[in-house]
Amino acid sequence: MGNVGCPLNELLLNELRFWLRIMKEHALFIRLGLPCNETRLIQMAQDFESRFAELEEKSKAVSPGRGLDQLANDSLKAVLEFIQYKTLVLDRIIECRMGGANYPLLIDHIRREAIRFAINIIRFRRGELMTPTEELIQDEVFWLRIMADHAKFIAHLLDPSERKFVCQAEMFSDTFDNLRCQSEDFESMLEITPRPIPSLLRFTAEVKEAGTEIRNFKAAATQLLTNCKILSLIPPLLADHVRREAEKFLMDLDRDLRMLKQMPAPSAPPCATSPPVLENTGDVSQEESLKKSDNTGLHEKEQGTETLSPTDAEQTTESFAETGGSKTFAESSAEISETVAEKLKEDFAAPLQPIYRPKKTFFTGNTTQVKINFK
Repeated sequence: MGNVGCPLNELLLNELRFWLRIMKEHALFIRLGLPCNETRLIQMAQDFESRFAELEEKSKAVSPGRGLDQLANDSLKAVLEFIQYKTLVLDRIIECRMGGANYPLLIDHIRREAIRFAINIIRFRRGELMTPTEELIQDEVFWLRIMADHAKFIAHLLDPSERKFVCQAEMFSDTFDNLRCQSEDFESMLEITPRPIPSLLRFTAEVKEAGTEIRNFKAAATQLLTNCKILSLIPPLLADHVRREAEKFLMDLDRDLRMLKQMPAPSAPPCATSPPVLENTGDVSQEESLKKSDNTGLHEKEQGTETLSPTDAEQTTESFAETGGSKTFAESSAEISETVAEKLKEDFAAPLQPIYRPKKTFFTGNTTQVKINFK
């Protein structure tokens, strides 16, 4: 898209307002889990926390038509630096060069969220959207893994004596792991020709149901933690944090489904063909014409004089003359392939053309290449 329309600006602003608060809280959670002797990393986390808090306040005063570009640029710069910081912390943890209370999967989890935030800023600024089906599948692949991670974190941060809640969290973990695997199957199957097939819509209904259940579970847990009615290492802010992300998950699905409903109805399948119709010549019926042609063919076979009809022979001679007698089988096949391809383009509801997908390697407008792992 050349110009980013107002609805896309609103979408970008909503993303900024949501994720800037999430990034601020990520910095806080990292800081609280760092060893006390890592003073440099602790200070950097504090700086990021203050920086995102300032950007969050600015987002409240920005409108879709005023000040949005500057806010998006500042937010993108901050989140790209935050991705590098999270990568530094993760590398030191997985190489056993730093201890603390941050799970490696937690740092990887919040880095994936920062990467998604950066990608959405870039593509919404450029006006680059995928097809509605691709938006739906990509949201499901991303959020289902996030929800599975949340369930795992909850299960491991609850006190072991809270057996009922631990069991519930583990069940959610298994549920969302299975849903995530199925979403990746749909991503693969519909990669070339994305469209809302009935099984995908049924699967999305199951995803929404599971998302609603874990959202309610998180809301109940947040209330219990706030009232000190459950034993755990989970701060109430962290419980509310994952609850808000579950709400965002459901909101993104609803938005994707609304976009799908606005799609035009699909055309007929490309291979559907109508049966041949015999023309009635007037005096002789179609049935009699068929019988006559059959009898003629039998008579010729009996006589041993099976030949081309004069009309077919003339057409063959003319076709051969037009090509100078030099058209090869490969050339004829190429022409047929081109004809088939043109027919497919006409019959498919969605044109077969390149479509935008989030890149694993992208440029941010300068000479520094930012490599990311989107999933």
